[in-house]
Amino acid sequence: VAKGNMCDKCGAMAVVRLDNCNTCLECGDSKCG
Repeated sequence: VAKGNMCDKCGAMAVVRLDNCNTCLECGDSKCG
């Protein structure tokens, strides 16, 4: 079961909220703000 949201960069369902940033646990892509 996927826990995170879909990453725009790598497509993995691994985006989680960390320190006001959405960070992908698979590829490391992050968007803050």
